[in-house]
Amino acid sequence: MQTGGSIDVVNDFRDLGTHLCISAKHSGTTLTNRILKGIPRVGRIRWLRHKDDVKTTFVLTASHGASLYGCEAAHINEAAIARYSTATAKALGMSSSARASAELFFNSLRKEVEPWAVVFIRRVSLLRRMLIKNPFLVEQVADTITHYTRLLFLGTLGPGLPDAGILPAPPFGHPSRATWKGKHHAYGPIGELLYSAAHFGCAITPDFYLRQPKEVEFSIHQCPLQYLKPLVVQSIRTFRSITAAQKRTCLGNTPHLDYNLLRSTISSFEDDGEVKRLRWYTTLSEWNGHQLTSLDFPLPSLCDCGHPHPSLHHLIWECPLTEHIRSSDPLINYLSGCDLPSALAHGIPPSMHANLDSLPWDQESSSDNSLAQLAAIAKLCDIKFSFGNLFVRAQRCFQDVVFAEPELLGYNARQLFAHVRGPFGHLDLALPQWVDSQPGAMCATFTDGSLTFLTKPEWSLGGSFCGFCRHIKSFTKT
Repeated sequence: MQTGGSIDVVNDFRDLGTHLCISAKHSGTTLTNRILKGIPRVGRIRWLRHKDDVKTTFVLTASHGASLYGCEAAHINEAAIARYSTATAKALGMSSSARASAELFFNSLRKEVEPWAVVFIRRVSLLRRMLIKNPFLVEQVADTITHYTRLLFLGTLGPGLPDAGILPAPPFGHPSRATWKGKHHAYGPIGELLYSAAHFGCAITPDFYLRQPKEVEFSIHQCPLQYLKPLVVQSIRTFRSITAAQKRTCLGNTPHLDYNLLRSTISSFEDDGEVKRLRWYTTLSEWNGHQLTSLDFPLPSLCDCGHPHPSLHHLIWECPLTEHIRSSDPLINYLSGCDLPSALAHGIPPSMHANLDSLPWDQESSSDNSLAQLAAIAKLCDIKFSFGNLFVRAQRCFQDVVFAEPELLGYNARQLFAHVRGPFGHLDLALPQWVDSQPGAMCATFTDGSLTFLTKPEWSLGGSFCGFCRHIKSFTKT
């Protein structure tokens, strides 16, 4: 360096594959550039002649693996990942209609591929891996989450507070999004994890429990590893259903949707054209005449039957011009006379209510003539449905549970059974004692003291070696 020169001060830079920022600002240039490079990559996957399930694997391995590398410990540019999410949805077959619901589309996929969700899953997995491999960091990480909790940081919940106190982040595009984001600053990977949890209406406590309203909490540290990712995905998709219900009028009375049933139903069709049409309809991508007319489109506002607001829902379920099609199917003809919720009429199944006296799609605690309707539907579907002793016992079980815990009355069947089952227990395993040396008279064992073979030591590694030596000695004598 020459005399009188200057020393450049660098506040953020790439470090070990991710981006390190040592100043009090959100900066992740390395990760932002990777995400922007991934947009044309998923665009090329879009035009591949494969089914959507195969494309999902391509997106997870070929695109997300490179674009989201290092996302566990770096800040993410929201504008870049929003563009990447849109490109991912279009690559997997989401309609280009402006009314298409991205929340419903991502919930209908078999694997979780939404970039924001993948980032949250990776950050939770990294926390679990770090706590298991470095037990001495447990107390330090707990103190860090406690510090964020005292600052009323997003994604945290104070001790003793109910789950209803969890405040989710405003969705992208909301007017209060910029103000909300400016009030919080993540100072490291733990803060970024809490930031991701707030995006999906979750909170992480200092004892590493992930909590969500009306859901059973689970420990990121102690939960069995094979259940950790499915539980996180369930939390993500549950919040997506609630968000979709808040955005769309036809889902307003059904905030909890059975996305597993929707996904299995769509995947049962082998024709790609049928699958695309179903996803177009179940993502609420349609524009009816009334909506287009309100946007100054010169379209007729009357249906051919004279209905003032024509729509696909009206054409399928109500229009007299299509009554002969409904009458040709006994089940559809019967359901058209029922008071179906708007979500189910659009092919989106609501979550089943826990009360057996109500219809599966009824969100109320009870419904008149529900058992007679269930019997009629079961007969039309050729399903054996019994109202015998087992059904009566299930009714009594629900009544006993609700009597003991009245707050569970408004829960759906999955949530009620999850609360009855309870969370995973705390596992405290005693570590084995360290063995410095072993007596020479002991039989062949591994280093931890266990037998190499319990019943026939001669078949174990040590026994085989000894037997081989005896065989060599006998061979040399002959």
